[in-house]
Amino acid sequence: MATLKKLMTERAEPDMVFISDVDGVHTSPKSGAKISARPDKAFGSLFTLTNGVEIIELRLTKDPKDCEYVIGGFVDEDIMEFYQFHTPDGQAVLNLLQKEIRTVIVSGRNAAPVRDRFENKLGAETHLGVRDKLIWARELDFDLSSVIFISDGHQDASLLSAVHEAGGIAIAPADAELEAKTSSGALTSADGGEGVFAEVVQAYLWALK
Repeated sequence: MATLKKLMTERAEPDMVFISDVDGVHTSPKSGAKISARPDKAFGSLFTLTNGVEIIELRLTKDPKDCEYVIGGFVDEDIMEFYQFHTPDGQAVLNLLQKEIRTVIVSGRNAAPVRDRFENKLGAETHLGVRDKLIWARELDFDLSSVIFISDGHQDASLLSAVHEAGGIAIAPADAELEAKTSSGALTSADGGEGVFAEVVQAYLWALK
């Protein structure tokens, strides 16, 4: 397996499409998406969006360590989901979009905090509730040789392999599941939720210089 820098040097081309999973990439598998009891509103500011989604953004008194903490769910449900997003990863999404590089967020879950962050706040193309990402990629007719795909889970091993075999760039976080690692061309030095996406973007832009 190549290092991330070497893989980018060999395969990076202008105008590639970034496709990224969420859980285990932008969030930590250790402290990312969780199901929790509906919290009291005293934890933060409550917003009710037009699609019926409630979002609570936590206002932390201690150093957030470059993370954004969000609890979200649908109204009238008994549970809400907790997400910890790495702030530099969000800035990396914005950097790509400012350079007019197509940036696609895809997740098997249909989580309100994910849509609020990536689609509403960052403006990235967002696809939720996608169970089989390889079928999804084929339906959208992606040229896999021009795709950079980042994922950590066994469920995405087929798309990671397809991207790698097509000549694209398939990457897994350092703490990804074994199936994702063995299906990828390189690993990041960062664990999921700790700057994986930002690391990949930085390596890509460096390789294009």
